[in-house]
Amino acid sequence: MFERVFRDFKFELPSAGIREFRLTLPVLRDPAGALATMLAAGQEAHLSVMRGEVQQFADRFEKEHGLRLDFRAAAVTALIELSRKEGRTARAICEDRFKDFPYGLKLIARNTGRTTFTIGKVAVDRPDKTLSLWITESYGRQA
Repeated sequence: MFERVFRDFKFELPSAGIREFRLTLPVLRDPAGALATMLAAGQEAHLSVMRGEVQQFADRFEKEHGLRLDFRAAAVTALIELSRKEGRTARAICEDRFKDFPYGLKLIARNTGRTTFTIGKVAVDRPDKTLSLWITESYGRQA
């Protein structure tokens, strides 16, 4: 009986990154519903970790370069999607996508005094073009 009830748990939970399983009366009463709830919670926990990686990247960037990156929600979502698609951490995606930003943003800061930069989805999709545009615009707004 238990094999039949928990068969799906056995196959689904390990790949979902769920580390703990508690057998409760609600789980016994509705195993499929409990599994769906656990999988959704596991997915949300994973999303939270990836969001945290993006924020850690921004925090480290500010500490190392004195420039603040403010990631918009759409940018974070795009980075998470890239992370899943490429099978890499969100941090690795950020490091790759924004590898030229320290130099470019320092130019902008020198030209304009600006030290906070909003990173939207376009900057995630086309970081080089975005940075180039920002640099060009900064020469027209020199402080």
